[in-house]
Amino acid sequence: MKTITKEDLMKKLGAFMSVKNLESTRTYEAVANQYELEFENGYAFQSYDTLIAVLIAGQLYLSPYHDFSTTTSKYANVFCNSNGKERREGLKNGDYILIEGVPHPRRY
Repeated sequence: MKTITKEDLMKKLGAFMSVKNLESTRTYEAVANQYELEFENGYAFQSYDTLIAVLIAGQLYLSPYHDFSTTTSKYANVFCNSNGKERREGLKNGDYILIEGVPHPRRY
């Protein structure tokens, strides 16, 4: 399994540009606590205050918490264009890179 530290990944992303709420797949309205962050070199998905996934130049990086809850997994599916099983297999076979050093999410 390939890994990268959160700190090294944030350096690769570059400068922060903007943030927006993800949209509901049902109503297309903004969803609270589910965010897409734009950086100069890529995009990140954040659920509450936890980094979940990063996309840089076609490479997907995943936190260990990409399927932490039903809601996190649902919006990770949208951001990553894959389901939980595909993400776990991608981590296992090296297609995706695991982000190390992401703090454990809090339950709200």
